[in-house]
Amino acid sequence: MTATKKMRSPASGEPTQDSGPSVDPTFMLKDVPAPLIYPAQPLWLGIPSDRGGGKSTIFKKEIDIAAPDQNTFIFITACKSFDLKVNGKKIGSSPFRGKNNKFGWKQTHMYNIGRYLKPGRNVIAVRVRSFKYTKADSSWLATSDKKWVKGGLIARIQTTSQFISWTDSSWQVQNGKEWTAAEELGSPSLTKFIDDDDDILNAWPDYFPESPDYIRHLTLKPIHIEAHGVVSGTDSITVDSSKLSEGQAPFVILDFGKEIGGRLVLKSDQMSVADIAVGESLEELNSPYHDGQKIVTTKGGTSSTDYTAFRYAKISFPVIQGMANVKTYTEMDIDHDFYPVEYGGSFECSDPRLTKIWYTGAYTAHLCMQFGVLDGPKRDRGEWMGDIGVSGKVIDDVFGDTFLMEKSLTDLRTAAQGTSAPGEPPQKHVNGFSGYSCAWISALADFHRHQGDLGYLSSQKSNLISMLEYLQKDLDDRGVFANLHKADDFVDWAPGLEDDSPQNREDIHFTLLKAVNDAVFMFQELGDSEKTQYYQALAENLKASGHKIFFDQASNTFGPYRQVNAMAVLSGTPSGSDGENIYEKILQPSSPAWKAIATPYYNYYVLEAMAELGHYDGALEVIRSYWGGMLDLGATTFWEAYDPSWPKEHFHDHLKADDGEGTFVSLAHGWSAGPTAWLTENVLGIRPKTGGFKSVEISPHLEDLQWASGSVPTPHGILSVKVEKKDKGLRVNLTLPAGIHAKVILPGEKPGESFVREIEAPGSYQIESP
Repeated sequence: MTATKKMRSPASGEPTQDSGPSVDPTFMLKDVPAPLIYPAQPLWLGIPSDRGGGKSTIFKKEIDIAAPDQNTFIFITACKSFDLKVNGKKIGSSPFRGKNNKFGWKQTHMYNIGRYLKPGRNVIAVRVRSFKYTKADSSWLATSDKKWVKGGLIARIQTTSQFISWTDSSWQVQNGKEWTAAEELGSPSLTKFIDDDDDILNAWPDYFPESPDYIRHLTLKPIHIEAHGVVSGTDSITVDSSKLSEGQAPFVILDFGKEIGGRLVLKSDQMSVADIAVGESLEELNSPYHDGQKIVTTKGGTSSTDYTAFRYAKISFPVIQGMANVKTYTEMDIDHDFYPVEYGGSFECSDPRLTKIWYTGAYTAHLCMQFGVLDGPKRDRGEWMGDIGVSGKVIDDVFGDTFLMEKSLTDLRTAAQGTSAPGEPPQKHVNGFSGYSCAWISALADFHRHQGDLGYLSSQKSNLISMLEYLQKDLDDRGVFANLHKADDFVDWAPGLEDDSPQNREDIHFTLLKAVNDAVFMFQELGDSEKTQYYQALAENLKASGHKIFFDQASNTFGPYRQVNAMAVLSGTPSGSDGENIYEKILQPSSPAWKAIATPYYNYYVLEAMAELGHYDGALEVIRSYWGGMLDLGATTFWEAYDPSWPKEHFHDHLKADDGEGTFVSLAHGWSAGPTAWLTENVLGIRPKTGGFKSVEISPHLEDLQWASGSVPTPHGILSVKVEKKDKGLRVNLTLPAGIHAKVILPGEKPGESFVREIEAPGSYQIESP
């Protein structure tokens, strides 16, 4: 299956790597060597299913070794933490460090245990400590009363040239005074002790599912190399370890100039060993909470780390007994994995800051396009529908991709259906969240507006109907969303909105109303008048019940949360002067509501609500200050979480998301790319109104800008717009492909009036407001 259109280089030429996000990173397309593939992978081990509860568990493995190699390494991690002993000698541990290390157990640790081994029988023992967790899932909890998660361990032992052991059922686990075979839980990709993530372990050596054939590879060089210790060279690195004192380890830090998704690839002219750490920021690179490192062994050839997202790499060169003193690394590159798409969309305006924000968002969304449309290339590396609700709009406006968008929309809906027959209600909500089921409906509508494939939309019709029926069963007798399916709901990483709560349910009520309105559009496109009428009536009922139950008469708002008020606006619930009251008291950038936390994800919907209320100036202010604030701190992609009040020094240590704080928070998250779509759809004013751009509305809003220009990919070709201010009103230069009916809306002669021109034929046009 062909995934994309033909690739092209950017019209602006080949950007330098340190000039920020490139318009099209495929211009340097090269093949790179594949990473080393090992003959076996270890398995996660757990407490046997008939074992009682407990706070810690001991696993052991007895290994017979005739002649121990002094360079024998163990790769290990455990849920939640571990103590490692070899022949009774404590080698290392991973103590749980509280909230700053919620995901620390996903980080691989490496130790050289060679000097602790002896000829004959050796015992590797690991004590795994569990942790409190309140969600009673019988498949993962040892006991439902104490609620201790079952212990989990994964390890691999090897020398520089051969494997010795890996965790499987040949390992034993202590069961009272007895030892029994450990239970095999799954491969290194299994990280379901806490949640439903499918992300793999950080820095687990050489494990990554084979890349699909539609992923391409790009070799990137570091733009800066900083050497520490007895290291020389730039294009190649030479380490003379004969000049080192015992315990010293020289190292180099590589800066690749911007966030990259891929692997660090090393080439050496001899057998060499290096410890690798990577980080999206220098804080992450040096963080004690992100201390998993990797041995990379090369045999006069090439080896690589596993896939993740990073900008920086730290390569340490330990002194290994029995190996040559002088080691030379001839190349240290990135194998950048990317999904090859054209940047058919573009944007430029009189404010360079906004232009840079547009391209940073586009590049962020692009990095998230891998085997599916992922939330981020570092974590969770999964298809999450809420994230795609935002990044999908960016993909629609910038790339016009169909293959990967259809794949992810189908994957997520199929997973929710479970074993239920087609046409029957799904077994659960999309990703387990009610709001994400609503997001699936709205994203399907957005995708259809851009691509207009009635065949694909028809293939999803039964899924659409059954999901709407499933969502209606979440309504109480008042006609408002009440989470009757008891989903573990989520709205935003913000106090009061992370779990099922009154304000959470209020937000999802409006999210559902917006989804029903989008469903009405799709049934109209499908020509189903019966469903159109039914869901139009449901939308009216949801609007009436939402206003009656949730509207606060005292403040004339929908409460203090800007997330909730924004979704109320986007659902069309406010009436009369409600919208202006909501803007002045809640959404206006100077209002007290902006002191509360919201992620870049939900702040995009706040931007959309501001535009819906006609306050484009306020939205531009937020884009410049909020997303621009990330740029001011050196962002090359937009972050999973951000708030201007958080400490700026060592910023990555202070980012908060997913009930935690620190460098585990992603610096490249598709749900934060929203301003790219917003600038295209509101400053340029390009919005498809029917499927596949058969009709489009072009209603630009420059506000304080002097000009803006850009393009959008459509199934009919590239649609281009340039907007300029003139003495009175605006001038629009439009290039329209065949097959599109355009409605250009410009300011009229008097306030509140509009000048409208409709265009049917393809060609280039200049339209001016009177």
